Amino acid sequence: MLAPSATPRNALTKLNTAIRDIAKRPDTIESFHKLGYEPMALNIEETTTMLRAERDRWRPVMAAGNVKPQ
Repeated sequence: MLAPSATPRNALTKLNTAIRDIAKRPDTIESFHKLGYEPMALNIEETTTMLRAERDRWRPVMAAGNVKPQ
């Protein structure tokens, strides 16, 4: 889940805690596995790091294909 960059830190923390709690539930894990996904219960910093890595990973592909973010 993403939020605007201006979202207050306390709101992000509260939302992240709730999402992480849900992602760790056995029924949630089972539902994700049935769909072929692995749920990730990342904290805010881990999420930021992962998203930046993905952006950097795909940036050359997007440039080569002249794909613009929307």
